[in-house]
Amino acid sequence: MKISTTKTALKVIMFNSLKAHLSNNFFSKYFNEAICQSCHKSITMLNSEKNILIVFLTFFLFLTGCGPDKPDDGESTAFVIDYHTTQIIHFEDYFDFENVTYVFLGDDNSVFLSDNLQIEFTGKYFFVLDKGYAQLYRFDNHGSLINKIGRSGRGPAEYYNPGFFALDAKSEAIDILSDNGSTIMTFNFEGDFLKEFSTPLIVTSFDRLNSNLYFYYTGYHNSPNFHRLHRADTTQILESYLPLKTQAIDMVEMNFSPKAEYGYFRETFFSSVYKYDKDGVVELLTLDFGIFEITKEDLEKVIDPFDFFQKIDNEGFCTTVSLRAGNDIFCVVTLKQGSGDARISHFYVNIADSTYNRVVSNAKQDATNAFFSQLRPVHIDLEGRVWFLTNPFDLQSFLETRTDYYLGYTIPEEYLNPLLIILPFKDNS
Repeated sequence: MKISTTKTALKVIMFNSLKAHLSNNFFSKYFNEAICQSCHKSITMLNSEKNILIVFLTFFLFLTGCGPDKPDDGESTAFVIDYHTTQIIHFEDYFDFENVTYVFLGDDNSVFLSDNLQIEFTGKYFFVLDKGYAQLYRFDNHGSLINKIGRSGRGPAEYYNPGFFALDAKSEAIDILSDNGSTIMTFNFEGDFLKEFSTPLIVTSFDRLNSNLYFYYTGYHNSPNFHRLHRADTTQILESYLPLKTQAIDMVEMNFSPKAEYGYFRETFFSSVYKYDKDGVVELLTLDFGIFEITKEDLEKVIDPFDFFQKIDNEGFCTTVSLRAGNDIFCVVTLKQGSGDARISHFYVNIADSTYNRVVSNAKQDATNAFFSQLRPVHIDLEGRVWFLTNPFDLQSFLETRTDYYLGYTIPEEYLNPLLIILPFKDNS
C-alpha cells in the first residue's frame, strides 16, 4: 500500500471519529481550541510514516488527557472543592438577568469572526485572537473595533497559524505564538511589529510576567524531561514543573488566567488550579471528583490508549474545561462526560472566605440548557460581573424560551458574530 493512500485514509478516519466523539454540543464548544492546536501538530507529524499511528491515536486521546499532580513532593495545602456538593444553585437564580449587558463585537459589520476565539482584557481594551481566520484584533470595552494587530502570512512581520497570545499591559505589548508554537512575535497595541524569537521548545500556550520572564506550557511529549510547564528567561529554561511519563498520547488543552505579575492556570483532565509567579508554581485549589477523577497513577499504568479511552468513556469521568479569575472570585467550569451524556457545572469560588457554589441549569427547556452549557467565561471585572462569550443563535433561542426575562435588547437578524453577555451576581448569591 502506498503511504500517500494510507495517509489519506487515516485522515478521513481521524476526522470522522473526531466528529462523532464531538457531536455532543457541550464537549465540542469547550474543546474547539484544543482540536485546532493538535491539528497543527498532527499535520506536521503526518510527514513521517512512522508517526501515522501516533497521529491517529492523538485524536482519540483528546478525551483522555492527564491526571493531576503537584508541583513538588510536599503536602498539598490546596483548597479542596467537593464536586458532589449539595450547595447547588441554578444559574437562573444565581445571576441578575434584570441588569444584563450585551457587548456586540464589531456590530457595525467592521469585522466578521469565527467561534474559535481567545479573549484577554486590559483596563481600557480587550483583544480577540480569531483562530479560525488567523487574525488578532483590539476592541474597546463597548465592542467597537479599534485596530488589527499584525496579519497572517509567511512574510516578514507576519504570523503563521497563531495559536495563543499574551498581553503586557504595562508596556502595551502583545506576544503572539506563531508558526505552530515555535516562534513568539511581539507587537505594540497599535499593531506595529517589534521583534520575534524562537521558543526553547514547541509551545502550545504561555504567559509573560515581565519583559523576559515567561511561563511556557508544552504538554509532556514536547518536553525533553517530560514536564508540562516551564519557567524561562525568554529562551533559557530556568525550572520545569508537573512531570508525567505515560503511554497515553499528549494532551495540550489548557488555559492561563493572567493577572500581570502572577496568574492561574488549569489543564483538561486535571482537577487542580495552579498559581504561578516569579518564584514558581503552587497548587491553589483542587476539585474532588471522587470516582470520576483521572489520576496520575491511572495515566502511568496506561499500556493500550484505546482500552484506556474506552474504559473511562464507559465509566464516566470529570474534567475542568475553563478558568477565569477575578480579584476575589474564581470561575471554574467543569464537564462530566460518559456514555453519551454530558453535564456542565460552574464553580464560583472565594478562597479568602473558603466558600464556593456549584451553579447548574435546572431548566427543563432544551434551549435554556443549551444556552448555559455553551457559555464560556472570559473575564470577571472589578465590579464582580462575569463576562461570558456566547453565540447569537443559542442566546436568541434562550430569549424566545424565557419570555419572563426582559433583557432590554434585541439581537439584530444580520448579526452573526459571537458576542459578550455581562451578568452581575444577585445580591444573595
